[in-house]
Amino acid sequence: MSKRRSKESEQDVGWGAFGARCLDDMVWKLVWEIQNLEREERSTTGPFKQEKEAEFAAFNCAISAWHILDWVWKTCSQEQKKQVSPTGTFKDFKAAMAAECQSLLICQTLCNSSKHASPGRNLRLRCIGRFILIDPDSNLMKFNLIIQVGGVEHLAVDVFKQAGRFMFDKLIAWDLFEIFDKDDNFFV
Repeated sequence: MSKRRSKESEQDVGWGAFGARCLDDMVWKLVWEIQNLEREERSTTGPFKQEKEAEFAAFNCAISAWHILDWVWKTCSQEQKKQVSPTGTFKDFKAAMAAECQSLLICQTLCNSSKHASPGRNLRLRCIGRFILIDPDSNLMKFNLIIQVGGVEHLAVDVFKQAGRFMFDKLIAWDLFEIFDKDDNFFV
C-alpha cells in the first residue's frame, strides 16, 4: 500500500466498524475494492465461472466510491464545508460532486438504485457482463463488466478509478490528504 496518509488519521470520525474509522480507511477501502474487481475479472474465464464475484466486487466499488463523500464531510471543518459546498449543506455537497464528476454520479446511481430496488432518478444505466475471447486456441476468455450510460459503454473498473482519482485529487486540493510517495498511482 501507499505511504499516503490522511492528516486526520488519529481522529475517529465514524463508528469504526470493521476497520473503517476515518477518511483514510475509506480511501484505502476503495483502492482494495478496485483491486478485487480487477482480480475477479481476470479469474472469470468463462460463462458461469465466478461472474457473481466480479459483479459483487463492482457493486462494492460503487458503494465505497460514493460513500467516501460521507467521510469527507465528517472530516471537514465548518470553514472547509463552506468552501466545498455551494450552500454549506451535505446534500448540496454531494450534488455538486456528482455534477462535477460523471463517474461519481454513476456510483451514486448504482448505490441508490440497488439499495432502493428502483432505477436511478438522475441517470439511467445498463450494467452488462461481457466475455471477450483472448486466445481462440485455448478458448481463454476475459470477463469485462460494462456500464452503459446514454448508449456509451464504459468499463466498470475505469469508472471506479475515475471516481477515485477525482475524489483523491479533491482531498489533496482541500488539504485533507498528504502525499508521502509521489510514485504512487492508485487510481490510474
